[in-house]
This record gives sequence, structure tokens and C-alpha cells, in this order.
Amino acid sequence: MKRIVVSIIFLIGILSQLQAQKKSKIYTALDEENAIFKNEWSIGLRMHTNGIGAFYERVWIKNIYKKNVLQTNFFYFNNFKQKKVKSDYAQVYDAKGYFYGKQNNFWNLNLLFGQRKILAEKADYSGVRVAMVYMGGLSLGILKPYGLLVTQPDLSSPQPELIYYNIENEAIFLNQDPSYDVYGAAGLARGFNKIKPIPGIHAKFGFNFDWASHEYLVKSIEVGAQLDVYYKKLPVMITDRNKPYILNFYISFQLGKRW
Repeated sequence: MKRIVVSIIFLIGILSQLQAQKKSKIYTALDEENAIFKNEWSIGLRMHTNGIGAFYERVWIKNIYKKNVLQTNFFYFNNFKQKKVKSDYAQVYDAKGYFYGKQNNFWNLNLLFGQRKILAEKADYSGVRVAMVYMGGLSLGILKPYGLLVTQPDLSSPQPELIYYNIENEAIFLNQDPSYDVYGAAGLARGFNKIKPIPGIHAKFGFNFDWASHEYLVKSIEVGAQLDVYYKKLPVMITDRNKPYILNFYISFQLGKRW
């Protein structure tokens, strides 16, 4: 009886050891597979609370828990308070709608560097890897004047004239000058010869969720917040209090490859 008990205990010990080794091998295999990748790239689209953007990302994998990230992105600022309206001329002529009270379009280009730290590794190939992302860098803001086509109301047929905002014609932009009617927007192609750069700084913090079925692929969603700060106020709207910063919450989707 004693021998049987000892044999059972010995057998349980061996089985437990084999099970532990099996789990260890599975973890080590995933660990080694992750470790063989040293580089990563991806492209993506980002939806902001104040616009949309696109980005390219280059990653250097230091180890399975830490990655250095270089990112460049393009962002179009869309003030959520702006409203598009149509003039009376749109009913007869091919007049475009225009944003009431807008004086400038605004874009920016960002160059960022930071890190991505793994918080939770994939349990298996169908799992989700969760990482924390924090980045900072330079922001180049680009102001392009928003052009309007205006005409005099007493003319038998409209003769649109292109104008850009200044303090003297503010009443025309707000459609409060009886001498002029707003015909419509001048179009995106107008005003590129009047572009003005506004430099600033950028910071971003978020969480990345990668669910790609293979380690050599990047397929992830990221959510977070970002802040752009400039040395002066951004004159985008006439009818709104313009600020020297843009705070955004975002969600992005990206695809790429590791090697």
C-alpha cells in the first residue's frame, strides 16, 4: 500500500513537471517568435473630434515589451462649430456652399518620437496585444485663407469677385453688408499662394490594441488624446474664440508589417 501511494505521488509529480514544461515551451516559443522581429512599419487613418488625419509609423523593436516609435502624420482641422450654408444664387447658378464665418483653413504636419510599452501580451495567436503609447514632437501648422466669391445684389446677372478675409471686409464675410451678397465658396484650390506656417509642439497619449493573427502583421486600433500647442492663436473662425492650441480625442486604424 505504501509503495502504491509513493508511486502515485511520484507519477503526479512527473505529470505536473511535464505540464509545466509544456506551458513553458509554449510561452518560450511565442517569446522567441516575438523577439526575432526587430522592425515594424504601418500606415493608418485617424478620426479626431476636430477633423481627420493620416499617418505613417516606423518602429524599432527593442524587446518584446518595449518599442521605439517614429511617426509622421497629417491632420486637417475641422471646427465642429462651423456650418455650411448655401446662398440664394445656388438655386439658379452653380454656386458652391460655404462655411459661414470661416476665415482660414488649417492643417498641420507632425513629426513625433516616443515609445510603445506592452501591458498585456497575446494569450495565443487569436488574442489581443495591449500597449500604452506616449509620444511628443514638433507640429507645423499651415494656415490657408478661406476665399469667398461675392457679388453685388443690384446686378442683372452675378459677377463673382474673389475676396479673402480682413478686418475691413468682415461684414461681407458675415453677410451683413447690403452692398454685397455671398455667391459661394471660392474652392480649395484658391489661396495656396497666401499660405502661412505656424510652428508648435505636439504630445500624444493612447492605448493600442493589436489583434493580427500572425506576428509578422500589424493590424490594430488605437484610442487616445493629443494636444497641439502653437505660439499664437489660430485664426480659423471669425465667429468663434480662437485658441493657440487644439485638444483632440481620436481613434485610429492601422495596417503594416514586421520583419
